[in-house]
Parts: sequence; C-alpha cells; structure tokens
Amino acid sequence: MKIIFRILIFGLCMTVLSCVKEPASDMKKNMSSIILAPDFVRNIEVKGVSRPNGYENTINNIWVIPFDASGNVLQDNGASMAQYFMGDQITPLEDGKYSIEVLLGSPAEVYFVANTGNPSLFSATSVNKDFVKTRSIAIASEGELVPQGTGIIMSGNWVSNGTSVISEIPMKRALAKVTLNLRTGDKVAANEEAFAVQSVQMMNVPNIQYYFRETDELVPGNGIPAYPEINDALVPFDYTAIETEDTPLTTLWPELQWMSTTASGKSGRLVPQSGVTADNFWWYLPENGRGTGTASDQRYKSAEEYMPSGQAGYCTFIRIKGYYKSGELATEVTYDVYLGEDNTSDYNIIRNTNYTVTVTIEGIDRMDTRINADLEDGGFESINYIDYTDNASPWIVVAAENKDQVASTNMTLPEGWRVPTKKDMMLEYVYTAVTNSSAFDGGFFWLNETKSDDPTIRWFIAIGIGEIVLAKEDASYFLRGVKDVSTGFRYPYVQGGKGGSNIIVSRDANGGVREEYVRTSRTTTVNGSEWDWWVQGTPHHTEIRASNIVSAKFEVGTKAIDLDFQRRVTWDDAAEYCSDQGKGWRLPTQRELMLMFVMNDYLEDGLLPSTNDVYPGEGETMNHVFYWSGTEDNSSTDSANTAWSVCFCNGDDVEHSGINGKVEGYMKTGTNYVRCVRDIY
Repeated sequence: MKIIFRILIFGLCMTVLSCVKEPASDMKKNMSSIILAPDFVRNIEVKGVSRPNGYENTINNIWVIPFDASGNVLQDNGASMAQYFMGDQITPLEDGKYSIEVLLGSPAEVYFVANTGNPSLFSATSVNKDFVKTRSIAIASEGELVPQGTGIIMSGNWVSNGTSVISEIPMKRALAKVTLNLRTGDKVAANEEAFAVQSVQMMNVPNIQYYFRETDELVPGNGIPAYPEINDALVPFDYTAIETEDTPLTTLWPELQWMSTTASGKSGRLVPQSGVTADNFWWYLPENGRGTGTASDQRYKSAEEYMPSGQAGYCTFIRIKGYYKSGELATEVTYDVYLGEDNTSDYNIIRNTNYTVTVTIEGIDRMDTRINADLEDGGFESINYIDYTDNASPWIVVAAENKDQVASTNMTLPEGWRVPTKKDMMLEYVYTAVTNSSAFDGGFFWLNETKSDDPTIRWFIAIGIGEIVLAKEDASYFLRGVKDVSTGFRYPYVQGGKGGSNIIVSRDANGGVREEYVRTSRTTTVNGSEWDWWVQGTPHHTEIRASNIVSAKFEVGTKAIDLDFQRRVTWDDAAEYCSDQGKGWRLPTQRELMLMFVMNDYLEDGLLPSTNDVYPGEGETMNHVFYWSGTEDNSSTDSANTAWSVCFCNGDDVEHSGINGKVEGYMKTGTNYVRCVRDIY
C-alpha cells in the first residue's frame, strides 16, 4: 500500500520537542503529513554560555529516502521512491517548522537529508542505507558549510514501530558551532600581569562533511569507529586566523624596557578579567569524532601521549596567539586548546552541538601542554629579554638590548634589572652566543665583580670569544641587564641535586637549554667528516668553531687517578691523559669548562686545587688554579700553541681568590690542572 505523508521538520536547543501529530483537518484525501523540524541543538558548555543564530534553522530543500527492511531504497515499478523537495513543495510554518507531503509506500525506515542543493544525489535505484551514510562533500573553508541560499545540511530518520504514523522528525545539523570566550584569571590581575591576544584560529578541521549519521553512531567507542575515517581523502586544514585590533605592545605596556626593536610590528588587544566579547570568536565546524583520551588534568589534554591512539594529527583545536606580560618581561606565547565535551579527555565534535569554550589565561606555566613551544613563529618566544631555554626555565634572563657603552662608574639599570656577574654572562656565552652572538653585538660587557684588592678595576667579558679579564673603571663597555628566575625547575642542573653527582644536564626529555645551543649526539661533522666524540675525543678547534659547544649531558671526572696528574701539567700531557682513560673521557671544550665553573658548587666532586701529601703545591701552583680546556685560542697570534683555561680559584688570601673565574688563553707549553669529561647518552 502506498501512503502519502505530510511531514513536519524542526531544530535547536537542549531538549528535543515531543512529537505532535498534525490535526486530521489538515490532511488531504489519502494523504498523511509529516512535520520536519530543525532539532533543538545540543549545548555543550566548557565553562561558558551559548547563543542562538536564526539562520541555522532554515530548510530550503530536502531528500526523503524510504528503505525496506533490508536497507534498500523502496521502488515503485522499478523506479526509486526517494524524492527531492524544494521551493513551494516545502511549506514553512509559523513555529519555525516545515511541512511537506510525500509518497513513501510502506517503509521500514526513512532517511531525511536537508539542504544538499543536489536533486540527483540519492536518485539512483541502487541507493541503500550504507550508500547514504558514506556520502560526503569536500570542505575547503568555513563558508562552504553554510552556502548562501542553500542552508546548513541537516539529517533525521524515522523507524517503523509497526504503524504507518510518522509525526515530527527532528532534523540534526551536520555541523557543530564553537564559541570561544577569552578572559584572564584573578591571579593575573593580582600579580599585576597581563595578556594581549593577537589572533585566534581554528586548527585541524576535517575537510570532509557527511550528509547523514545515525543518532546512535555519533560518539566513537563501544564499536563505533572514529570519524571521518583516516585515509588519503582526509586532509585536515586550518581556518584563516581571526586577527584582533592593532594596538602596538609599546603602547599597551609603555613601562617595559628593551622594547624599541624587539617589539617592532607586534600588537594585540588586552584581555580583561571580564573577557573579550564572545561575538568576536565563533566558528562552524564539520563533525569530527576522534574518541576519548586518557588525561585527567586539563593541562595535559594537548599532549599527544594522552590523545586517542592514532588520532593526534586529526583532533580539532583552537590556537590562541598573544603576548604575556609578567613583571618587567614580555613573552610571545601560543596556547592550543583541544575541543570536546570536556576539557580533559574528550576529543569529539558532534553534529548539532553548540560548544562554548571559556579559556581563562592564568599564566605561562611551561609544563602546561596547552602552551605550544614547538611553533617556529610565536610558540613561546621572549620579546624584551633573552631566554636560553625552550621551556622558560633558565637561571637568569638577559635584557634583549644593550644600555649603551658606559664607564663602570656610571652603571645604572631600570628597576628590576641588575648588572650581571661572571657566572651570569658565562651562561650566556656558553649557550646563547653559540648561534646568536649577534644578540650581544660581539662586544665587551661590564660585570658586577671588581678586583678584590682594588675596586677601581672591574671584570668584563668579551662575549665573542668568552674571555673574562680585568679593565680600569673608566673604560667604556656595554651594559646588559639581567634578571633572576627564582621559581620552578631550572637548567642547567646537576643530576641528583646539589652534591648528588658529577653529571651536568643542560637538556633532557622535558626540554631545557635550546637544542641548537647544545650537542645532543655523539657524532658531529668536523672539517667535512663525521667525528665520534666518544671514540676520537675532543676535535681540534678554536673558540669560534662549531665544535666549541656543550654536550647536552656530560660527566665531570673525579680528581686525576694518576698522582702525576694531581698537579699542573702541559696541555699535550693533559689531552693524552684524558684519552688514555678510554670510555669516552676527553678534554672539555672551552664552553664546557666555563659551565663547570658555573656549576662547580653543585658538583659532588668540584674542581678545586688538586693537592695532596705527595704534591702539596707551592707558590704559583697554589695561587693560580687554572684548568685546561681542549679549545685553542683563536684570538692569540699563535693559536695552534695556545689553549683556553679557566681559574677555579678558592682561598682566603687576596692573590688566591682575586682571579677566580678568569678565562684566558694559556701557552700549551705552560702547566695547568686537568679534569676530564665524557658525554652521557
């Protein structure tokens, strides 16, 4: 028996409207009616509120596809009974619903697909339920989800319950809507910090939109696979970033120093505690069911190891780029906020759902995986300061700009900044100057310490070569401010804590000193050939060569095993002694030796005068406790016969301690102490 139905269509809100049969007075002879209604949208709030949009309820055309009990399209004399309605065939009702009259036959199930704009999409007699479920369109932009004059794709279905009565059909939109509310937390204001947003961008958007999905197949898990299926057709893309108003950082934060060049071209919009108006940030998205991860803390939702297996490159997220001001420092930072029904483990973007995400910026905790430090542009970049780490965990940071050249009697810095010590600038030379010596203009910089017996003579560092020596106070050198970083874990560190070992760690699995500033493998290229540091030792090099670098993790040898080497020896004897130990022992590079000086107080067995009852030391041997490096002195006129050394001087007398931390070239035929090092892998 063929039955003509009048169908009513509806949609959007938290609860689904109950089904209401059309009064008999509206029926035509031998015809029934079905009401199609754009369904009330399912609201998901992640710390936020939602808002409606009238355009989301429009139905301009609709496919009605009846199936038999085997899931094949019903046919009438060999012709498909699937029908496409458009124009005046669809009657809008006052309550936002739509009515159509349709000839269905005796279906076991009926699929409804609205706003395809394609009158031939499901017309074939070979159409079945699986065919409808797998039909999709390619998406290359957000605008294609809401084409002008067509409307948002919707779908619904009806399953026979033994009767031929079809009432209202909830029509679910084939997309989701995401609204972002952005604000700063109480701690930001309390600490006199601030955040300025530069842009927000929707990332990892599926390029596929399905026309139809069964309501019991929306959430992956329990036999429901993730979708869209990962194959060659699925190529996630990013929406165009939404840029905020263009207020220069120097205008937003005029009190910050060292911004004249470093902040050039950087601008944003201050985010208050009350938040940025949500109207600025909302998007339509195709559904993206990626499943459930394992994180229990929202800080780790962006970490790949906590995401559903194999889905990391396909989960949708919002990228928030901006600038964070903390005290005297400004940092460019990027937050990646992954979407889902919660802020910890769900990664599903379900159709017909309005997600409202409230992001509260509380700071720049680098252990928070939502902060993306891996971006080449703005992941986590200092603006008015230099940080030698990639996870905001240095001992000190250095001003991004010089404060002119001054005599040491005229060293003044803005509040919050201080004159660097020898160890401060050693760290900058050891790390930052490896690939970024231009940040210091290769110049001479005043240090905080003066000669112990003459305060009119002050130490300075030649940052281009690492030399630390003395100069009269009226000399004119650059001044560069530094700030201590007193909270959190800091790099470098001694493994096991203070006195716990003789292993110095600059970088580990959690990051630390930037990878380009350290050597992370046992082999490098030296003079065009592969060099194995463990087997071949420290290669011949000068302070300006790439080999003058710190191993990411290395061990400092204990005092010399051979009593003959517990005293001063020539450079050749020192190099041979380390090589003879085998097992990777070698002379340290100049930078490694300077790092050993910085961390000496933390080592289990630090570098102190190697004297004993057999060789107690006397005269100059006691007073000048220099150690050899394996780095030749390029600044010397005889560089092949001169190597860098550092004085680890420790004593009560003026002469003994007066040159502590001195870094200078030494003739190789002279004698210094030796302490070997080896890489730890």
